[in-house]
Amino acid sequence: MKKIILILTPILAGCSLALQGPPSGWEMEEDADRLRFLAQSNQCSTSSRSTLVDGVLGGWITGVGALQLVTGEQLGESTVADDQVRGYGAATMALGLPFLFSARTGKRKIDDCKAFHKKLVDTLGPSR
Repeated sequence: MKKIILILTPILAGCSLALQGPPSGWEMEEDADRLRFLAQSNQCSTSSRSTLVDGVLGGWITGVGALQLVTGEQLGESTVADDQVRGYGAATMALGLPFLFSARTGKRKIDDCKAFHKKLVDTLGPSR
């Protein structure tokens, strides 16, 4: 089971970094036709599934590492010294941080994309 987790972890890591945000400069654009063109040429992401996966994995991995670091105890039976377990805990926490960074970055892109779409709808108005 540990081997499967170790193999799948890097594969699932950082999915939120691949999310596409809105085009640059959209915040200051006021022209409705230009905003429509930006929206058609750049399909940004509004789904938060990958950020949820990254956040849960990152929180779980970092939490397990913190628990090992603080308590010096490994989950299950162990014949490893406390100091070595604390080292494993620090390393495990370091493995969880990229997941959390990815989740935060993805969340920002999603929020920006939603704001971009709201501005697009507000600028186009109900008459178009």
